[in-house]
Amino acid sequence: MYLVMLETNGNQPFIFSSPRLRENIGASYQLTRLREWTQEALSISKESPQWVSRSSGKVIVRTESEEEASELIRCVTATAAAQAPGLDVTGVYMGLGETQFITAAHLKEIHILAAQYALKRRASHARFAQMPFLTRAKDSNLPASTSLSAMFGEKRVKDESRDDKKTPYSLTSRVNRYMAHPSRSNLVDAAVTSGEPRDYQHLLVRDPEKLREFERILQRDSGIDEEQGLSKVAVIHIDGNGVGAIMSRLDDARCKIPASVFKNTIGVPKGRCEAGEKELQDADSDSLRRFVLEINERFEKAVRASFGRACVAVAETSQRITKTSEDNKSPNQTIPIVPVILGGDDVTVITTGDCALVFTEAFLAAYEDITSEDPLLKYLSNLDSKAEETIGPMTAGAGVAIVRRNFPFHIAYDLAEGLVREAKKIGKRTSPPRSSLSFHVLFDTTVLDSEAILKSYSSFTKRPYFLHSATPTDETTSDHPTWQEVIDQVKALRGFFEADDDSSAASQKALSDSSETDDASNAASREASVPTFPRTRAARIRKLLSERAVADAMGNTRLAAEIYRRAQGEWEEAKEHYPAACTAIDSSEALFDLMELTDLLPPAYVRQRSAPPAAMKSVETAHTSPALDDHSEVNE
Repeated sequence: MYLVMLETNGNQPFIFSSPRLRENIGASYQLTRLREWTQEALSISKESPQWVSRSSGKVIVRTESEEEASELIRCVTATAAAQAPGLDVTGVYMGLGETQFITAAHLKEIHILAAQYALKRRASHARFAQMPFLTRAKDSNLPASTSLSAMFGEKRVKDESRDDKKTPYSLTSRVNRYMAHPSRSNLVDAAVTSGEPRDYQHLLVRDPEKLREFERILQRDSGIDEEQGLSKVAVIHIDGNGVGAIMSRLDDARCKIPASVFKNTIGVPKGRCEAGEKELQDADSDSLRRFVLEINERFEKAVRASFGRACVAVAETSQRITKTSEDNKSPNQTIPIVPVILGGDDVTVITTGDCALVFTEAFLAAYEDITSEDPLLKYLSNLDSKAEETIGPMTAGAGVAIVRRNFPFHIAYDLAEGLVREAKKIGKRTSPPRSSLSFHVLFDTTVLDSEAILKSYSSFTKRPYFLHSATPTDETTSDHPTWQEVIDQVKALRGFFEADDDSSAASQKALSDSSETDDASNAASREASVPTFPRTRAARIRKLLSERAVADAMGNTRLAAEIYRRAQGEWEEAKEHYPAACTAIDSSEALFDLMELTDLLPPAYVRQRSAPPAAMKSVETAHTSPALDDHSEVNE
C-alpha cells in the first residue's frame, strides 16, 4: 500500500499576482478544485484507492500500488496545468511498509517528504516560455495569450467579455478572469445548501461589481455623499483557532473523544487511550483515516452553515432588505455579501463597510454555536485540557479591513490577515480560547505595510475585542473589552453627540439667558442638561490620532509626539466641558474606536444588540433632556 499527498503551493502569490479583484476571486476558486481533480482521477482508476484527507488545498489518498500512486500524481498535476495555468500543484508518495493502515506517524512522514520535495522542484512560472519575439502580457511579465474563445471555440466559451478578447492578457489571467463568475456562484450555492439563508438566499450578491451599484442605490435614496460611509468596502478574513493543532496531534484529538461518541459518529472503535501514552490500544486499524475524513467534512459544514446564518443576520438587521420573491425583488433588495474563500476553517468575504462587522460578529457566534452542538467538534476545542470529556465550542479570530472603493484587494486582504493575527493572539491567551475580532479603517495610503499600520495604532486603541465574556473557569485577565461592552458604549456615545460646537454653545447660552435666578434649583437644572459631546470635537481628536499613527509608522517620532500632545489637549478640554460624556467614553483612546464604530454600525443593529448596564443607564437618566431625547431618536 502507498500513501499519496497532493497539495497546492504558493497560494498567496497565485491569488494576488494581479491587483484586480475579478482575477483574485477566480484564482482563489482554482485552489479549491484540487479535490475535484483528484476525484476525477480516482474515478477512472482500475484499483480501489481510499481517501485519507480532502481539504480545499491538500488531499491525501491511499493506493494499492506504486504505479497507481505515480499515475494519480501525473493525472492531477496535468489537469491543474491545463485548467489552472500558473497554479503550482505537486504530489509525493511513500510506501506504508508492512502495515496497510494509516497512522499519525505516516502522515507526519509524508508531510516531511513533501517539504523536502518543495525545495527541489522548479517554480510554476517556468512552464511559460520567455522568448524575445513573444508579445508581453499587459498584466504581468508572462507572454500574452490568445483569447479563450479563440483557443476553444465560441460554443465552449460563451461568455468571455469583449474587453478580455481584445486585451493581451496572460493565459493565467485569462483563465482566472473567466473562472471568477462560476467561482462566486459555486461558493454561494455551496453556502446556501445548508438552508440557513432560507428566504434570503436569492438576494445574495454573486458579483462584486454589484456592490458598487448597491452603494449607489443607498446613496441615492438617503442623499449621502459618496465620500461618506457608504463608499466603504470591507474585506473580512476569518481563521479558526486550533484546527492546525488537531491535524498535527491526531492521537491526542482522538483521545479527547469518549469511546461511545467515537463509535457512533465514526462507525469504528476508537480504542483505549492509556494514561501518559499517545498510542491508542485496541483501536480499529482504519479509525485514523475515517476520523480525519469526518473532521474535514464537519469543519466544512460548520463554516458554510455559519456563512448562511451571518447572511441572514445582515438581511434582518438592514431595514432595506425584506423577504421577497425573485420576481418582485426591487433593485435595492440585495444582501451585499460576496464569498471569496469558504474552505476548511478559512473564510474570506467582501461586503460593504456598514455590513462588515454585523456579518463578522454573526459568523463567529454561529460558528461557536454550531461547533458546540457537533458531537465530535465540541470535544476538540481545547486539546491541552487534561479532562477527556471537556466540551466547548471551536473558536476563531476575525479581521475586517475597511477601505475605499476601488482600493487594491490584495492590500486590503493583507491588512485583514494582519488583523486576524492580532485577534488570535488575545484569543489564544485565555483558557479555554475565546473568539476575537478586530477591524481597521484604512483611507490614508501613505503607509501600506500592514504590520507598521497596526503597530502605529496599537497605543491608542482597545482592539481587538473578545466576542464573549470569559468563562468562570478562565482565570486570565485582559484589558480588551468584549463586543457587547463596545456596543453599549457606542449607543451611549450616540446619545451624547451634538451636531456641532456652535449648536452646543448656542444651547448653553440659551440656557444661561433663560435663567432668571441663581438659586440652587436653577443650577441643578443647568447641571442636568449638559450631556452632549460635540461630534466635531470627536472628529478632530480622531483625525489627530490618525495623523499621529501615520507619522509614527513613517518613523517621524517628533511629529507623532507633537500631534499626540494636541490630541490629549483636546481631550482634557473636553473633559472640563462635557464631564458626563467623557466619563461614559472613558478615554481619548476609547473615543477613537467608538467614533469609528459609530460610523460603521447600522443604528438598527446597535439597538438590537445593546443592553446598557445599570451604571450606564443611571448616567443617561441623570443627564437627559427633552432636546437630547429628540436628537438621540434621530441618530438611532
